[in-house]
Amino acid sequence: MTHRTLVTTAGTRTTLKFNATEWRAVERAAASARLGWADWARDVLDLNKGTINAHATLRTAALDAVLNDPLGALLEARSNEEPPPALLACASTMDDLQLEEDQAAAQLDGAAVDLTAFTVQAGTDQFGRACLWIRNGLREGLHYAIPLQTTTAEQSRRLAGADWRTAEEGRAA
Repeated sequence: MTHRTLVTTAGTRTTLKFNATEWRAVERAAASARLGWADWARDVLDLNKGTINAHATLRTAALDAVLNDPLGALLEARSNEEPPPALLACASTMDDLQLEEDQAAAQLDGAAVDLTAFTVQAGTDQFGRACLWIRNGLREGLHYAIPLQTTTAEQSRRLAGADWRTAEEGRAA
């Protein structure tokens, strides 16, 4: 859980505590509104004056914004026609802070590979999935996390050839 302080329109300070995924949704909702997260949060709370639970209000607004995002709607419409690429089904974009938080909660595997314009880091994410993190080398550029629907141990077995031989044997029979 990460804490951030918000100064409300009334001038009071409140501490917001969300996990990395919730902060990512807040940041994405704010970016869609072309605002920083604090300005977006103030606007949401101003529209919901008297709310008892600011966290729940912001969480709900972030989820609504993400689900109503035009790109999200486009991908959802496309997924009704054809399935999205399996490898990218759980991919997400993130800013510098979100990338740092995501990787801090992960188990990284070795050093990042520097490919000049970007670096690639492999490891296991906080949910136990094998994951690739792509750090954009451009200033203010978004980074990407691509979790795979497999574990690092399963990937290691595949690299060792156990799963490939079994699959080939099954096809030959």
